[in-house]
Amino acid sequence: MQSDVDKKSGKQVASGSPRGFAKNDVRYWLEKVFKPVNGDDVEGPHYCLRVQFKGRRLAFTTGVGNKDAAARTARDIYVSLVTVGIEATLARWRTVKAAPDGIPDGISTVGQYIEAARKVMTASASTLGSYERCLRTIVADILNVAKSKKRFHHGNAANYRAEIDKTLLSVLTPEAIQKWRVGCQKKADDNPAAQKRARISCNSVLRQARSLFGKKVSQFISGVTLPDPAPFSLVEFFPRESMRYKSKIDAAKLLQQACEELEDQDPEAFKAFLLALGAGLRKREIDTLTREQINFVDGKISVEITEHADLKSSDSEEVVTIDPELCAMLKKLCDKTGGRFVLKGDEDVKTDASYGKRYRCTNVFERLYVWLFAHGVPGPKPLHTLRKEGGSLVCAEAGIYAASRFLRHADTQVTAQHYVDNKKDVTVRLGALLKTTSGDSAKAEPSAPTANKESNSGRSLRSSRRKSTPK
Repeated sequence: MQSDVDKKSGKQVASGSPRGFAKNDVRYWLEKVFKPVNGDDVEGPHYCLRVQFKGRRLAFTTGVGNKDAAARTARDIYVSLVTVGIEATLARWRTVKAAPDGIPDGISTVGQYIEAARKVMTASASTLGSYERCLRTIVADILNVAKSKKRFHHGNAANYRAEIDKTLLSVLTPEAIQKWRVGCQKKADDNPAAQKRARISCNSVLRQARSLFGKKVSQFISGVTLPDPAPFSLVEFFPRESMRYKSKIDAAKLLQQACEELEDQDPEAFKAFLLALGAGLRKREIDTLTREQINFVDGKISVEITEHADLKSSDSEEVVTIDPELCAMLKKLCDKTGGRFVLKGDEDVKTDASYGKRYRCTNVFERLYVWLFAHGVPGPKPLHTLRKEGGSLVCAEAGIYAASRFLRHADTQVTAQHYVDNKKDVTVRLGALLKTTSGDSAKAEPSAPTANKESNSGRSLRSSRRKSTPK
């Protein structure tokens, strides 16, 4: 008698799949999804799924009543189990049930924790928004959520955030974070320079995401439940990379080109150029700088908190002394354009936004970026490169402390590690040492025993002495 197994094809026997479809094929799951039936033989509205994976029996609801859509969701759940594991899949695909008092039954979601953190954090809206984006980036990468530029269009950004926010915090296990961290470097292939950039970016994202779970924040949060261990409590960072600024531009030549090409054709971009290189101002400070903050008589710029924008830190609030020629150029340009602000822009733009930084003079900066790139200023932030170049010039002339005050840093360590380059060539003068050594050897060397063995240099030396001897 022939068994049922014998009737299956070899492919069906090997895969255990109905009709030979692979488990990553939507058609396989069409026969696996079902609608649960209650005690009154009434079907539920949504299709569900039961799977056994690595010795565990798991149940999921697809959340849809269409069978084709449910099969696609079931396929995605299976792929998630294979790629990121059981806990991460449960965190993404299982629905969190809320208790009557609003406190979640079990581990809180990403969105619930972010909402709670917003209420107790004292950071600015832009800083908090940056922390939230970094946290969502890590969660999205762990869950393999497809990302494209389309997620920023119209309502797609809200949909993208909503999908991440419903994920349980239990997805942020130490193992998952470590895999994400290693994967960041692997994306750079075998390019050492790209790997270095990846490590720097990875550390930055981790540090910002971890800030949401720091003791200064978590001790004031109630009503949410964190997994054990808490997210990022066991995180490790890549070793610190050297980020010292290396000058690759000729400031004198670049300034001359800017005077010739920007002063008349694009005075707004030229003003931004002068303020970054000659005054060391940051992009936000340039964007919101008003004429009242410049003392054209004494040649000073007062960098301070205004009604238009905050500063990066309390150490940034300082009075910067500028060169008299730079002061005269700025006054001439400001008198031509007029207005309250030094740079013309959209005065109605809200500069401190939660998602992404907003600038009044975005068009001015974009034009200046194009010009700087065309003239060999490297890096993703060429305006900030001008600030660093200005700090390097001050350091070469007056030392590291003067450069730190010019750049308005909290201490000289930040200045030395990130902002200034050695503009003076300091070398070990081996040539002078060799000359000194050869001169000492000549004095200590005994005279030759015979005139025939006399060197050419000796004959030349005596010849010159005879010619110089007066008759």
